[in-house]
Amino acid sequence: MKRRLSNESGTAVIEFLVMLPFLLLLLFVAVELSRAWLTVSLLQAAAREGARLAAILPLDTELADANLTKGTELTRQVLQQGGYPDPDVTLSCHDLETLAVQPCEPPGPNQGVRIQANVVFRTLAPLMIPALEAIPLSNATVFRRDVIPTSTP
Repeated sequence: MKRRLSNESGTAVIEFLVMLPFLLLLLFVAVELSRAWLTVSLLQAAAREGARLAAILPLDTELADANLTKGTELTRQVLQQGGYPDPDVTLSCHDLETLAVQPCEPPGPNQGVRIQANVVFRTLAPLMIPALEAIPLSNATVFRRDVIPTSTP
Protein backbone atom coordinates (compact mmCIF):
# COMPACT_ATOMS: atom_id res chain seq x y z
CA MET A 1 0.00 0.00 0.00
CA LYS A 2 1.02 3.52 -0.67
CA ARG A 3 1.31 5.87 2.19
CA ARG A 4 -0.49 9.12 1.79
CA LEU A 5 1.82 12.05 2.25
CA SER A 6 0.63 14.57 4.75
CA ASN A 7 1.53 17.56 2.56
CA GLU A 8 -1.08 16.60 -0.12
CA SER A 9 -4.10 17.34 2.02
CA GLY A 10 -6.33 20.08 0.62
CA THR A 11 -5.15 19.81 -3.00
CA ALA A 12 -8.66 18.94 -4.22
CA VAL A 13 -9.99 22.17 -2.73
CA ILE A 14 -7.22 24.20 -4.38
CA GLU A 15 -7.83 22.52 -7.74
CA PHE A 16 -11.56 23.21 -7.44
CA LEU A 17 -10.93 26.88 -6.64
CA VAL A 18 -8.66 27.17 -9.67
CA MET A 19 -11.28 25.64 -11.96
CA LEU A 20 -14.32 27.44 -10.47
CA PRO A 21 -13.97 30.69 -12.51
CA PHE A 22 -13.79 28.72 -15.76
CA LEU A 23 -16.82 26.64 -14.83
CA LEU A 24 -18.80 29.76 -13.93
CA LEU A 25 -17.79 31.42 -17.20
CA LEU A 26 -18.90 28.34 -19.12
CA LEU A 27 -22.25 28.40 -17.31
CA PHE A 28 -22.69 32.12 -18.01
CA VAL A 29 -21.92 31.66 -21.72
CA ALA A 30 -24.41 28.78 -21.95
CA VAL A 31 -27.16 30.88 -20.35
CA GLU A 32 -26.48 33.89 -22.61
CA LEU A 33 -26.42 31.78 -25.77
CA SER A 34 -29.69 30.15 -24.72
CA ARG A 35 -31.32 33.55 -24.20
CA ALA A 36 -30.03 34.78 -27.58
CA TRP A 37 -31.30 31.63 -29.32
CA LEU A 38 -34.71 32.12 -27.70
CA THR A 39 -34.80 35.74 -28.92
CA VAL A 40 -33.93 34.70 -32.49
CA SER A 41 -36.67 32.06 -32.37
CA LEU A 42 -39.14 34.65 -31.07
CA LEU A 43 -38.18 37.05 -33.89
CA GLN A 44 -38.72 34.33 -36.49
CA ALA A 45 -42.11 33.34 -35.11
CA ALA A 46 -43.33 36.93 -34.75
CA ALA A 47 -42.27 37.94 -38.27
CA ARG A 48 -43.70 34.75 -39.77
CA GLU A 49 -47.11 35.13 -38.10
CA GLY A 50 -47.32 38.84 -38.90
CA ALA A 51 -46.38 38.34 -42.55
CA ARG A 52 -48.83 35.45 -42.87
CA LEU A 53 -51.68 37.61 -41.57
CA ALA A 54 -50.66 40.59 -43.71
CA ALA A 55 -50.50 38.45 -46.85
CA ILE A 56 -54.13 37.31 -46.60
CA LEU A 57 -56.32 39.27 -48.99
CA PRO A 58 -60.03 39.11 -48.17
CA LEU A 59 -62.45 39.00 -51.08
CA ASP A 60 -63.64 42.47 -50.07
CA THR A 61 -60.85 44.62 -51.48
CA GLU A 62 -61.73 47.50 -49.14
CA LEU A 63 -60.48 45.41 -46.21
CA ALA A 64 -57.13 44.51 -47.81
CA ASP A 65 -55.31 47.38 -46.14
CA ALA A 66 -56.63 46.34 -42.72
CA ASN A 67 -54.73 43.03 -42.83
CA LEU A 68 -51.48 44.87 -43.55
CA THR A 69 -51.94 46.88 -40.38
CA LYS A 70 -53.05 43.81 -38.40
CA GLY A 71 -49.95 41.88 -39.49
CA THR A 72 -47.62 44.64 -38.33
CA GLU A 73 -49.47 44.96 -35.03
CA LEU A 74 -49.45 41.19 -34.45
CA THR A 75 -45.68 41.10 -34.92
CA ARG A 76 -45.26 43.99 -32.51
CA GLN A 77 -47.56 42.38 -29.90
CA VAL A 78 -45.75 39.02 -30.00
CA LEU A 79 -42.40 40.73 -29.46
CA GLN A 80 -43.77 42.90 -26.65
CA GLN A 81 -45.18 39.84 -24.90
CA GLY A 82 -41.75 38.23 -25.31
CA GLY A 83 -40.16 40.99 -23.24
CA TYR A 84 -39.14 43.55 -25.88
CA PRO A 85 -41.17 46.70 -25.16
CA ASP A 86 -40.08 48.73 -28.20
CA PRO A 87 -39.59 46.47 -31.24
CA ASP A 88 -39.01 48.02 -34.65
CA VAL A 89 -41.41 46.42 -37.15
CA THR A 90 -41.59 47.46 -40.80
CA LEU A 91 -43.80 46.18 -43.59
CA SER A 92 -43.16 46.48 -47.32
CA CYS A 93 -44.58 44.92 -50.47
CA HIS A 94 -42.37 43.47 -53.20
CA ASP A 95 -42.72 42.05 -56.67
CA LEU A 96 -41.69 38.41 -56.18
CA GLU A 97 -40.09 38.12 -59.63
CA THR A 98 -37.90 41.23 -59.55
CA LEU A 99 -37.83 41.78 -55.74
CA ALA A 100 -38.53 45.44 -56.41
CA VAL A 101 -40.38 47.38 -53.73
CA GLN A 102 -43.85 48.41 -54.85
CA PRO A 103 -46.93 49.97 -53.26
CA CYS A 104 -49.09 47.55 -51.29
CA GLU A 105 -52.31 48.94 -52.72
CA PRO A 106 -53.76 47.88 -55.06
CA PRO A 107 -52.63 44.27 -54.63
CA GLY A 108 -51.03 42.95 -57.77
CA PRO A 109 -50.13 39.53 -59.13
CA ASN A 110 -46.93 37.98 -57.75
CA GLN A 111 -46.88 40.44 -54.89
CA GLY A 112 -45.22 39.51 -51.63
CA VAL A 113 -45.48 41.03 -48.18
CA ARG A 114 -42.26 41.41 -46.23
CA ILE A 115 -42.18 42.06 -42.49
CA GLN A 116 -38.89 42.90 -40.84
CA ALA A 117 -38.65 42.80 -37.06
CA ASN A 118 -35.72 44.26 -35.13
CA VAL A 119 -35.00 44.11 -31.39
CA VAL A 120 -32.01 44.88 -29.19
CA PHE A 121 -30.84 41.88 -27.16
CA ARG A 122 -29.38 42.96 -23.83
CA THR A 123 -26.94 40.64 -22.09
CA LEU A 124 -27.20 39.83 -18.39
CA ALA A 125 -23.79 41.13 -17.39
CA PRO A 126 -22.64 44.08 -19.51
CA LEU A 127 -19.98 44.89 -16.92
CA MET A 128 -17.95 41.83 -17.91
CA ILE A 129 -17.92 42.51 -21.65
CA PRO A 130 -19.06 46.08 -22.38
CA ALA A 131 -18.93 45.54 -26.16
CA LEU A 132 -21.67 42.91 -25.85
CA GLU A 133 -24.06 45.02 -23.79
CA ALA A 134 -26.58 45.45 -26.61
CA ILE A 135 -26.70 43.23 -29.69
CA PRO A 136 -29.14 44.16 -32.48
CA LEU A 137 -31.05 41.15 -33.84
CA SER A 138 -33.22 41.16 -36.93
CA ASN A 139 -35.40 38.81 -38.97
CA ALA A 140 -37.44 39.25 -42.13
CA THR A 141 -40.16 37.02 -43.58
CA VAL A 142 -41.83 37.19 -47.00
CA PHE A 143 -45.22 35.70 -47.88
CA ARG A 144 -47.01 35.81 -51.23
CA ARG A 145 -50.32 37.68 -51.08
CA ASP A 146 -53.29 35.44 -51.74
CA VAL A 147 -57.03 35.87 -51.81
CA ILE A 148 -58.57 33.80 -49.03
CA PRO A 149 -62.35 33.42 -48.85
CA THR A 150 -63.65 34.87 -45.59
CA SER A 151 -66.56 32.45 -45.36
CA THR A 152 -67.26 29.01 -46.77
CA PRO A 153 -70.45 28.42 -48.83
